[in-house]
Amino acid sequence: MGLDDQLKKQLEAFRKNPHGTFPATVESVDKDNKTIAAKDLEGFTFNEIRLTASIDEEKALVVYPQVGTTVLVSMIGNELEHLFVSSVSVVESLDVTIADTELHMDADGYRLKRGDEDLRSVLNDMIDELNKIVVIQGQSINVVAMTQIKARLNNILKA
Repeated sequence: MGLDDQLKKQLEAFRKNPHGTFPATVESVDKDNKTIAAKDLEGFTFNEIRLTASIDEEKALVVYPQVGTTVLVSMIGNELEHLFVSSVSVVESLDVTIADTELHMDADGYRLKRGDEDLRSVLNDMIDELNKIVVIQGQSINVVAMTQIKARLNNILKA
């Protein structure tokens, strides 16, 4: 029996006893297309499993699972050709887009943008301007402390 025949046989057996949701192991993540490839418990690999509600979704919440971890895969309708990730065990990163506001989170930190502005750049520009303040009478701004605060912010916020 050839590979095609084996695949057809497994697909027919799977359809006879449809599992609405099944666990699978993430093999790869395609962030451009917002899909994953995952292998089920029987060792069958499913490709192009959706991470968003619809294909080509631009304004969405996307949870990217970590490769090698477990996800729950569900069917849309009762069709094995249309699958989506319904739950993840380990999140690798997260993207949220609402209108012109974008939030990206991963192990390296956060990026928050609105239009052409991002929070890190605005805070860095503000600290740079504050460091320019010279007080004639009284105490001037502590440039060293402000520079340390800027470095701390840059550890949290990504470029």
